[in-house]
Amino acid sequence: MDRPITWQPLSSCWVARANISQNNIGGNSDVGIYLLADDALVNNNRIFDIGTDCNVYGYDFGLGNWGSTNSVTNNKTRGFDWPYDGVTDGKNKVIPHPHD
Repeated sequence: MDRPITWQPLSSCWVARANISQNNIGGNSDVGIYLLADDALVNNNRIFDIGTDCNVYGYDFGLGNWGSTNSVTNNKTRGFDWPYDGVTDGKNKVIPHPHD
């Protein structure tokens, strides 16, 4: 006997708050942190893009916040075309290259 599939709304699930904090992220990348979540904490990360970009997709983000109710604070980026996207406050900084 087949049972019907029942779907529960996502809001009924208990999910731990994502915490991305105190990381040193470096290398040659097009995206440092891609945040597509809600109610996450992204705090005190160093996100440095080093080397020549091969950016074939036309994007170069240090930290993209594409969710809602996220706390994005005290992060530092360097070397990206768009250091932050979707981040409007929180004492985040862009660190210049040593030669700038």
